[in-house]
Amino acid sequence: MKEAHKTTISHNNKLSDKYKINDILRFDKKCRSIQNLITNDPLYLWGLIHTKHSNVSLVRDAYAKLKARIVRINPGLVEDVEKKHRYHMASKRLRKELREGKLGNEGSRFKKIASRKIIKE
Repeated sequence: MKEAHKTTISHNNKLSDKYKINDILRFDKKCRSIQNLITNDPLYLWGLIHTKHSNVSLVRDAYAKLKARIVRINPGLVEDVEKKHRYHMASKRLRKELREGKLGNEGSRFKKIASRKIIKE
């Protein structure tokens, strides 16, 4: 007997919460592959990823493809996300230096902010 050839798309990996290119995303009662969303409806996928309390996250190569596609469509969206990311990372570094007691010392990254009293103790 000859077996029928099946084309299967792998579902999300149980070890990671991030979706790969070939994974299927079930959202709004529809099943779509990530690759299909990147090529046909990238703004919809971008909106799913960048909404507050979203559980949709992509692996690096899939996100890079999506980002390259979005830059061609609407570069302002990517700039807004990168600005928020830079702000988040800077505030994270500031909290770390404050916690470790490095704020205002010679090795501090925040020379200008450290000269002012920003946090009341």
